[in-house]
Amino acid sequence: MTDSQPNSEPIHDPSAVTIPSPADDQSAQLLSAAGESPITDEPSPTLPNKVARKERDYFYKLLFEKNQMAIAIVDIAHDTIVEVNDSLCSLLRYRREDFFETKFSEFVADEESKTQFRSMFAKLADGETTQFSIENRFRTREGHILDSITNVDLLSFTENESNRAVLMIQDFTDRLQQESNAARLANYDSLTNLPNRRLFGSELERQLDFAKTEDQTLGVMFLDLDGFKEINDTLGHEAGDELLIQVASRLRKTLRKGDFIARLGGDEFAVINTNSSRFNTAETAQRLVEAIADPICVAGFPVTCSVSIGIASFPEDGEDGDKLLKLADFAMYEAKRNNKGFSCFRSEDSERIQTRFTLRKDLARAIELDSREIQLFFQPRINMETGTIMAVEALTRWNHPELGFVTPDEFFPIAEETTLIHSLGNLVLHRVCQQVRKWRDQDLNLPVAFNMSAKEMERPDILAQIEKTIKYYGVKGSWLEIEVTETASMKDISRSVAFMSRLKALGLQIAIDDFGTGYSSLTYLKKLPADAIKIDQSFIELLVEDVDFFSPDADIVRAIVTLAESFHMSTIAEGIETEKQYQFLRSLGCDFAQGYYFNPPMPVDELQKIIDSAG
Repeated sequence: MTDSQPNSEPIHDPSAVTIPSPADDQSAQLLSAAGESPITDEPSPTLPNKVARKERDYFYKLLFEKNQMAIAIVDIAHDTIVEVNDSLCSLLRYRREDFFETKFSEFVADEESKTQFRSMFAKLADGETTQFSIENRFRTREGHILDSITNVDLLSFTENESNRAVLMIQDFTDRLQQESNAARLANYDSLTNLPNRRLFGSELERQLDFAKTEDQTLGVMFLDLDGFKEINDTLGHEAGDELLIQVASRLRKTLRKGDFIARLGGDEFAVINTNSSRFNTAETAQRLVEAIADPICVAGFPVTCSVSIGIASFPEDGEDGDKLLKLADFAMYEAKRNNKGFSCFRSEDSERIQTRFTLRKDLARAIELDSREIQLFFQPRINMETGTIMAVEALTRWNHPELGFVTPDEFFPIAEETTLIHSLGNLVLHRVCQQVRKWRDQDLNLPVAFNMSAKEMERPDILAQIEKTIKYYGVKGSWLEIEVTETASMKDISRSVAFMSRLKALGLQIAIDDFGTGYSSLTYLKKLPADAIKIDQSFIELLVEDVDFFSPDADIVRAIVTLAESFHMSTIAEGIETEKQYQFLRSLGCDFAQGYYFNPPMPVDELQKIIDSAG
């Protein structure tokens, strides 16, 4: 085969074309093989037959030479090329004369394709068939491989030319590449290059079938990165992607060669630990936990990350792939809840875990849809001197469509185990601002207090979210009060001071909630720019009907009130249920109170009735 360079256009001289002129009764065969409609054999009525035949032959040549389909005529007995058209020259990047100096088989890229052609050419020569179609590969002058479909028809213009065949070559390399890319996109994660959920599911079923046949055990692990959203929000999505890539690499390197890992989506991964007992899978999980624990450099910063892993085993926990993955997911949340690193599914926990799993799924749905299932109840806050309603506290309630009202003690921990707490906090913020705006439009001056969890305080964008929301509803910061628990405030005092100072800059009021249950340093407490202290109701509950008002329990409450006064903060007592509790707190100079003694938490329409009745 020559190695000469092709011209920009294939060399072609119409006068040198060696296409044989077809006989009258066979003139359409080449055109038919080329996919063209034959020209009528009737001569032009105004031209002699000789001129008409010459004109027809010229048209045949043009149709062959200029056809967009790549065409070659091959002497199948001698493996030589008789003629090619421009499209074949362009496709394989050779000049016309290069084809005539080279055996046809030299253009075929692989032995399998060459064997196919030899076999089918032999059948043409023996008269077993007159045409065939095969998928094969050709090699271009630059060495590129083209996938093609070649349609072959035997030509039989004369007895001497019975060994010639016309080959019509259709390149579908791009189509195959597109199909390959589509298949990869369908089965692999584009970020980490790990298999995705779809491929994991099919592989798990295959491994389960093998394990059943070979009487083997295997483990399924469900992995979830802890605190990934905070890292993503703090350093940005590009850094978050880089973290996922490095985590995926560490996980892959830690596993055995025969294990299978996939990225299910977000920060969730799954592993098939093949031919492994529960104990061995637990050992693998521990190695994965340790591998992720080492700091990872992301965006120039060392990032400390952790992972929670749940384990389900075949055949102990089930024989169905979907069930095993679901049980591993259950166990992962147990590991996350208990901060254990990894946890194995236990059948005795099944009902409890299933309930929590269902609640988590239903809560996510309710928040995402901004449904009326998530409701705000309001509890009036009373001025202890005048007995009038001075503000209200917004309390989140979840009215499940099947279970009825789910207590906050049940669903708040579930929200805080996941990023649902952020979505729930946003929803509450919008609902509070919406209600305050509505009351202001009705000339009702009623500030609203609402709670913020420690996890919400850690959100990098929380202050921007608050500012954006109050501006959207046209709400002044002074119309709102955020309650932060004492424990959350003391977790990082410097950060808490900075956070509260930003809230104060927006005009918001701040109350230290559940005061007395934490371990506050008075020096640190004094630094907090808070407006009020809420006495935890556990202290109020100690003030029973027969309490000695000079008892240690009463002295604690008295000390909190005195402390607040010295820090120029107001005091709020929550959980008042009796007249005696009310009178005692009033005598101490407590500023505000709330509890069932006055009003329980209630829907907004019931609160509106109380406000209207009070004039």
